[in-house]
Order: sequence, then structure tokens, then C-alpha cells
Amino acid sequence: MVWRSGHQLQGGRYTIIRPLGSGRFALTYLAEKQDGTKCVIKTLNNKIINQRDKRKIEQLQFNFLEEGRALAACKHPHIVKAQKPFQETTRNDWGKQISQVCIPMEYIEGKTLNELSLPLSEEDALKYIEQIARALIIVHKNKLLHRDIKLSNIMIRDKTDEAILIDFGLAKEFDEDLTELNPTVSDGFSPPELYYSKAERGSYTDVYSLSASLYVLLTATIPPKATERHLHPLIFPQTIKHKISDRVKEGIIKGMEIERNRRPQTMEKWLEEVLNKKIQRKEPVLDPDLKLGRIQVRVEIISIIVSIVGILVTLNMIPIVSFRFPNILEALPTPEQKIDKNINN
Repeated sequence: MVWRSGHQLQGGRYTIIRPLGSGRFALTYLAEKQDGTKCVIKTLNNKIINQRDKRKIEQLQFNFLEEGRALAACKHPHIVKAQKPFQETTRNDWGKQISQVCIPMEYIEGKTLNELSLPLSEEDALKYIEQIARALIIVHKNKLLHRDIKLSNIMIRDKTDEAILIDFGLAKEFDEDLTELNPTVSDGFSPPELYYSKAERGSYTDVYSLSASLYVLLTATIPPKATERHLHPLIFPQTIKHKISDRVKEGIIKGMEIERNRRPQTMEKWLEEVLNKKIQRKEPVLDPDLKLGRIQVRVEIISIIVSIVGILVTLNMIPIVSFRFPNILEALPTPEQKIDKNINN
């Protein structure tokens, strides 16, 4: 059941304005919060829920809830802001009461990359792609994949040059079994492994899609479908547009390798090849209070061990072994020993 305009969630905390879109897995709504600001509410598509039994529905809701929590933890200026998900009691298409998981997200005003006038200059294209690549590094560190990177899922915020990665409806944990939830593919942007439900996936999956997005920004041409590239080879980007540097050309070609093992395996590695500069990886800074706490724990452990040993010694369960360091003066000959030695010689 699709929520209509005026429908309230969380006791009036959110009011639905209108549906924004419907995908295979999720529905998105434009909503208004109590303070008057707009946001996006994302839920599971009722069609998926209606086609499954109670146990599978509960598993889907749980996975969606966990995914929402993980996405809320992906804090980055170029990732759409997601808030902590909540559960809303609603009814399905047959009027049966169910608990629906909702993920509130930031509403971004602006244009998607596919609404820009293409092709872009290499400088402008790299400006946007680098922002999204750095955002994906955070996504991958949270053990998530986006799986549907394309120009329509990257927005440019109004009156800025900020690219924002949106629509995480297909994001799933790396090791999740997708036998039933076969992901929707985007021809030209999706790598071969997304066309097969049991194929292995990793950071290199998003590397392919982001490389294809860069290809389109520079050439205004959609690459051939990944599963048909043996019939329709990829046309080198500089063949379509001559003003592309060799470095960027090689980055695109490597990132769009059909065999996943031949692509850069991480987003950092791909970005380094495209930008020709080392990506700084900041080491996490340990909280001073946490450091102090660890020291205190170690001291307490040592004190406990000493106390236990003392008790065991008192109960004669551990024999006391005396040990005396050798006296270096005892090892030296006395004056009398020196005289006797001289006489004998």
C-alpha cells in the first residue's frame, strides 16, 4: 500500500507530501518534518513484502533495518545524510497489519549528473568523480557496496560544486546471499558480476560502475552492456573525445575490465591511478580517555596476578625458590691466593 499525501508517521513527526519514486526493492517519499524542513523517507517496496511469507518478511525487514543503521554510520560530506531508521505500523495491500521499516534521509535540491550538458571537460568530470570515489571509500570501510552507481544516482547540490551520492536502495553487505534478491542492473554501468546472483562482489564492483560513470561524463556515450562486450567491445574514450589524458584513459580502461581480478581491487587504488597521486589514509586517533582506560585495565590485571601468586605461595602450592645473584667479589682471588700462585710458579 502506497502512502498518500498527508499520511503521518511516528505520531506526526513526519508527514508524507508525495511519492518520489518506486524501484524493485524500495519506495521513496518526499516528506515534511515537524519543523517544516523536507526529507526523504525510504521503505521496502510492498510488492516484495506481499510476495513472501512471514519469516522471509521479518528477515527482509531486519536486513533493511540493519542496512539503514549502517548507512547512517557512513558520515561523509558527499554521501546523502541518513538518520537512524524507525519502524512504523502500517497495513499491506490486503489490509493486514505489518511493521514497516523507514529510513529518513536528507532531501537534496539540485540536478543529477545525467541532467548536465555532456560531455564535461576532464577537469570538471574528475572534480565530481573524485568526490564520489572518496565517499565510496567510507561506504566500503563500513562493509557496504552501493551496487548501482550511475549518473542518475549522483546529484550536484544547488549553487555548489558538491557531488552527493544518493539512492542506496541496492546497498547490501559484502557477504549477503542474494539468491532471492537478485539486484536490478543498469546496463552500461553495471559490471558482469551484478548480472549473476551468486557471483562474488567487492569494492571492485563499484570501481567498474564509477569508471563507467567517468566514461559517460567525458564522452556523452553509454558503454555497451557488460555481458555483451565480447560482441560489442568498449570503444576507447579518447577515440570519441580526443582531449582525454592518457592517465585518465588508462584509469577508465582498468576500472572497466571484464575480469574483476584485473581491476583495481579498492577504490583508493583506482583513485590513485586516475589522479596520479597518493591517497592519504588517516590513521584513527585513539581517544586519550580510552588509552588511559586500557592502561588502568592492564595495571588491574597485573595486580590480580600478583595477588593470586601470593595466595598460592602462602598455601604452599607454589614452592619458594631462592635465587642469589653471584657476588663478583667472591670470584676474585684473595691476596693470599695471589702469593701462593706466585710461589708455585
